[in-house]
Amino acid sequence: MEQFATTKIVRTVNGVEYTFPLTLSELFDAYYEQQYRFDLQDVEDAVIGYQDEDVQMEYGVTKEEYMSLKEKIAGELRRNIDKYDMEWSSAREDAIRSVISEYHSHKEGEEPKSAAAVFEAPVLQARV
Repeated sequence: MEQFATTKIVRTVNGVEYTFPLTLSELFDAYYEQQYRFDLQDVEDAVIGYQDEDVQMEYGVTKEEYMSLKEKIAGELRRNIDKYDMEWSSAREDAIRSVISEYHSHKEGEEPKSAAAVFEAPVLQARV
């Protein structure tokens, strides 16, 4: 039977080194959490150099509104890649546009405290 390398966490507490092997479930959780963080960073990077008026012109929302939607956009980005096998930049652009469009359709006639408040369903994140 083939032996697989075990992923371990090593911590030093009061000068004593402890090693903890990760279960398969913990390893998957860590992988998906890191994937989510990369997606979130990519969504942020899409407007990192933009001024507020640039974001407003490109996407029809303020930079503050965009940033409050970033978790929803990151979730949609990953769904586009996993479910629809979209190329990364196309998946991101589609996610940005669809989430902002949904935001605008919910926003009509009301003024939410934050852009993310217009969505009823919470953003799902990986367990850590």
